[in-house]
Amino acid sequence: MVPGLSSHRIEPNNFYNGISLNLIAGYSAGNRILEIGGVSNFNKYSSTGIQIAGLSNIVGGDRREVKQYKTKELQELSANFQGIQIAGLQNIVTGDFKGIQLSGGINNNDGIFYGFQTAGLINKTGGYLYGLQISGLANLVMNYSSGFQFAGLMNVTRGSLHGIQIAPFNFAKELYGPKSQSDLSHGLQVGLFNKTGNMDGYQIGLVNKSDDSKGLQIGLVNIMQRSGGYPIALLNYGSGVQAGMRVWTNDYLLSNVGFSTGNDKLQNILYYGKNFLNDNEINWVIGYGLERNVYINNEDIIISYQLFSSWVNPTEKFNKALNMILTPMFSVSKHLDHGIYLYLGVGLNAWLKTENKEMNANNFSPRWIISESELNSNNLLLWPALSIGIRTN
Repeated sequence: MVPGLSSHRIEPNNFYNGISLNLIAGYSAGNRILEIGGVSNFNKYSSTGIQIAGLSNIVGGDRREVKQYKTKELQELSANFQGIQIAGLQNIVTGDFKGIQLSGGINNNDGIFYGFQTAGLINKTGGYLYGLQISGLANLVMNYSSGFQFAGLMNVTRGSLHGIQIAPFNFAKELYGPKSQSDLSHGLQVGLFNKTGNMDGYQIGLVNKSDDSKGLQIGLVNIMQRSGGYPIALLNYGSGVQAGMRVWTNDYLLSNVGFSTGNDKLQNILYYGKNFLNDNEINWVIGYGLERNVYINNEDIIISYQLFSSWVNPTEKFNKALNMILTPMFSVSKHLDHGIYLYLGVGLNAWLKTENKEMNANNFSPRWIISESELNSNNLLLWPALSIGIRTN
């Protein structure tokens, strides 16, 4: 029923049980098949099977009296568990765990974890994680993680991450991917804010932060100290980022100005374009572009592959209807002096637009139309693209 009032009398901690049914609390050396406690189950040594408690399951409980033992003694007191733990408040294992932990509050495992953890509040693994963590609040791995972490607020891996983190906030010491020497799975962080040290995996979020980036970052803002990967964002910031300006004219806009951030592999371009001379033309556009650069002859010549996406506005007001011009381009830039390049680009414009009275009133019609058709009730026009301008990187 309770420790001291049981079939094992006053020394239950010296006995191993096959099946143990405890009205209030159970206390034993260990369990092998099934243990059920109305309030709690306490196993002194390693156990297996199924543990079910109204509040708490503890395996290796003597190790929790930290002040009484030295490090070597604490290691000897570590107890492993293999099986299933289900508790209303907490599951605690002081050694390695293989199996499933289900808790309404906290799962706390001090050793290596193999399996599945789900908790209403927090999952914590003191060693390595090989498995899945799902929590309402936070998941914490104190060492290496090669599993999956899903949390309502935060995932933390204090060692290297080869798995997946999905939460509003994700943190890892290192994030490994296809360029790493390991043959394990690639690391991925998905959230509002993702942070890691060395990174050659993948980050997808509103803000991504890394110390040494060699992987793929997709976000609203990427922050990095060193950048050798592929940053995709409206703004890339940090000491490892190359920034530049460019001004150009093209076949449908008189003037365009852009600001680019990225590295020598990939540039992200934010730009604004305006027509000042003719009312029958597109009034203004805002856009975003990606640019892959290849440097030749000590950066004297830059070969660029570009993709621009321009949102078209026929009047001074912002146009909410679909009016987008997609432009894949190929350009060549020649260094002039002081880091300034003259460039010429050719490509193809694809204008996808809905029926728009303001657009029809301005009677815009591209020159040299290659084709005009309908696509899902929208108009699609194709015509050659040409641009010329100057840039600083």
